[in-house]
Amino acid sequence: MEKRDLYDINRSLTGKTICKGEPIPKNNYIVVVLVFIQNSDGKFLIQKRSKIKNGKYATTGGHPKSGENSIQGIISEVKEEIGLNINSKDLKLYYSGRSDSEKVFWDDYYIKMDVPNIQNLSL
Repeated sequence: MEKRDLYDINRSLTGKTICKGEPIPKNNYIVVVLVFIQNSDGKFLIQKRSKIKNGKYATTGGHPKSGENSIQGIISEVKEEIGLNINSKDLKLYYSGRSDSEKVFWDDYYIKMDVPNIQNLSL
């Protein structure tokens, strides 16, 4: 079962984890990561989410696994979800925030890159 690290309100690791799908305990938070991939023509890459996750179109993202930091998490999610390798040096964190009602910290990244053979991605 996939585990996620828990953080306190100051985004410090608590040393505790939860399994994917478990409720987030009171006074704890998890991290959510997203990436916006834009090519040199100014077009953004979006994916159709699975039916389990509402089947709508969205940018790529997810949750870092236990032991991963935010950057490692987004790199893993992009590889898992669409089969694309991205370089951490090319990522730009453009927004970071916290939602107390959702019990999450989120990091939004941006990367400018032309994706070769886009039709071969596992979108």
